[in-house]
Amino acid sequence: MQEVCQKVLALLEDKKDVRFGQWNAKEVEIINPLQLLSAKPVVYLVNMSEANYIKKRDRWLGPIKTWVDAHGGEPILPFSAQFEAKVSSEW
Repeated sequence: MQEVCQKVLALLEDKKDVRFGQWNAKEVEIINPLQLLSAKPVVYLVNMSEANYIKKRDRWLGPIKTWVDAHGGEPILPFSAQFEAKVSSEW
């Protein structure tokens, strides 16, 4: 367990998230109970205007994707809170 904790500490000291480490099944069993936020998967929600969401275009999606790709490449989910509120109120 000490070796795993040292690997975790080394990643954190290098300013890297724990989820980017190379872990085997036994190490994952040790890490999971620690509930480390940097070990959790990340999904980026990008809130867009209703019009841009319907058009499936937004000037910020490109720069946001570039930043996300440079910082781990996790999934990006465009959505529109405005559009979802409008649709849900109609039901």
